[in-house]
Amino acid sequence: MAEPNYTEQKCPQCGAPLQFDPASGNLLCEYCGYTQYIQHSDSEVPQEAPAFSSAAFEGKPGEYPIYNCRSCGAEIIAPRETAALTCPYCRNNIVLTDKVSGGLKPDGILPFKISHDQLAGVIHNFTKGKPFLPPRFFEAAEKGEITGIYVPFWVYDGEIGGEVSFNGHITHVHRQGDYRVEETAYYVLERSGDMVFSNIPADASEKMRDDYMDSLEPFPMQDIMPFDMKYLSGFTADRFDVTADEARIRAQRRMLNSALGIMESQLTGGYSGVTVHHNGLRLRAENIHYYLLPVYYYSVTWKGTEYTYAINGATGKMVGKLPTDKSLKQAYWWKNFGIAAAAALVVQLIAQLF
Repeated sequence: MAEPNYTEQKCPQCGAPLQFDPASGNLLCEYCGYTQYIQHSDSEVPQEAPAFSSAAFEGKPGEYPIYNCRSCGAEIIAPRETAALTCPYCRNNIVLTDKVSGGLKPDGILPFKISHDQLAGVIHNFTKGKPFLPPRFFEAAEKGEITGIYVPFWVYDGEIGGEVSFNGHITHVHRQGDYRVEETAYYVLERSGDMVFSNIPADASEKMRDDYMDSLEPFPMQDIMPFDMKYLSGFTADRFDVTADEARIRAQRRMLNSALGIMESQLTGGYSGVTVHHNGLRLRAENIHYYLLPVYYYSVTWKGTEYTYAINGATGKMVGKLPTDKSLKQAYWWKNFGIAAAAALVVQLIAQLF
């Protein structure tokens, strides 16, 4: 078996695994406190990537390769798209260098800023103000492990331009004697322009739910750092298994729909209704970047149903569906019905008195 290329992040003082610390932005040994600083020179600042085709990135995951942990000798089976992992036996942090180097090297990475210690507060804020949530849902449910994942994203810049025509109408209603008269005037509305969009992300992982990844936005793209394997230590990381050409359709649709919505919102004049007659918007230029963005993934099981949640590892925004306690919902309804009925009764009694 060929030995794959990978690196281990180990403390030079005590030999324990080093882990990326979101609070300090450096590698930290949790055992002896050693800190390894991650430094970048000015020349490493991410540059504008030229527009390209994803022909060099069309590899798809196949069979699961086996990796031998150099620390404990355990055999680890990992999907072909995995780029970083933790040995389940000795907790050694491993970065598979062949998955993030050469033509597969990301253009940049957004480091985790939310630490594991902050996740309890994130979950509390997410459930706060949810009156129908089962009591102590997250405490009582069967919990899975919260996993910090660097999710691969294709990030697009684009220039949209063209002309759009709308059909609009304004309807006035008035009375003439005993008749109700309705008059409708019809208009043709034309708009044209150019718009520039930056940093439109589309996740490049088939395992991740697209609706969750879209809902986690925005990611603070201004904080993208030059890629360094040290950021992966202590987290899971995947390489893409959705090509740039496949993800491009989603990104283009978002840019085109946004441009159309902006043009429609600029129509003034109190129209009673507006519909698109002709949409001539087109993508005129495009730029593509390959970034790794931070996401915590979490699943719990409640009464036989699995609920999954995703947390933006840079902002703390959390998305996912919460269950509803039917008894709490019914109690809430009866309580409000009782208050409304009592108020109506009081109004009726006052009316009878006067």
